[in-house]
Amino acid sequence: MSKRRLTIKDLPPNERPRERVMNRGAAALSDAELLAILLRTGTAEETAVELAGRILVEIGGLSELPRSSLDDLTAIKGLGPAKAVTLLAAAELAVRLS
Repeated sequence: MSKRRLTIKDLPPNERPRERVMNRGAAALSDAELLAILLRTGTAEETAVELAGRILVEIGGLSELPRSSLDDLTAIKGLGPAKAVTLLAAAELAVRLS
C-alpha cells in the first residue's frame, strides 16, 4: 500500500504559494515558491515547491536560470519541455526587464 504524498492543495490556504502572492505579494515568496507557481504542478514524488527547489540546486541557483539551456533543464528529472520552456521564457523576461 503506497503512502499518499502531501500536495500543495493539502496545505492551509495561507501557506499555498498562489494564495500568499494574492494576500502578501510576490516579494513574500522564496525563489522556489515563485518557480513553483510557474511550474504549476510537481511530480508523483514531489510537490511543485519541492521540484522547484531541486531545480534551483541542480542549476546552481536562480541567477543561473537565464544561462541554462533547454537541454540543461530537460535533463532534470521531472522537468519536461513544456515546463522548461516556461522557465526559460520567464528568465528571458527578467533579463529584458533588467
